[in-house]
Amino acid sequence: MNATGLTEAVTTTPDLTIFAPNNAAFQAISSTLANLTTEQVAAVLQYHVINGTVAYSSTLSNGTVVPTLGGDNITITIVDGDVYVNRARVVTADILLANGVLHVLDSVLSSNDSTSANTTSTTPSTGAASMPTAAIGAALLFGGAALLANL
Repeated sequence: MNATGLTEAVTTTPDLTIFAPNNAAFQAISSTLANLTTEQVAAVLQYHVINGTVAYSSTLSNGTVVPTLGGDNITITIVDGDVYVNRARVVTADILLANGVLHVLDSVLSSNDSTSANTTSTTPSTGAASMPTAAIGAALLFGGAALLANL
């Protein structure tokens, strides 16, 4: 987080929504983490943050496309009461932060997989976030919050 220069921005910017992958999501892609650049880490971090909106789970709507801090879009899908961000399922919602809200996901988001959840599948997160830039940066930003949510 410090290497990307985003620490102060994330801790002081008001009205953030953060989608933080859980520990299992990081473990699932751990073998791809070795060669990340600072720019790749920053891009991953920014893809997990919505700036200017505190989006509680009750305000998320099916089919909503939302721009992330990095400028790419994520898609919110609601299937049988479960909320998905792209193909990642929200496993813990509405963790309050000093400057917004955090939702814990079952997989790491990837801008290469910005499609919504498959409504006919029982495992919409399968195949999400296999790109190598996905975890280490998000772990730096979200690891503490996701760890608390996993307790």
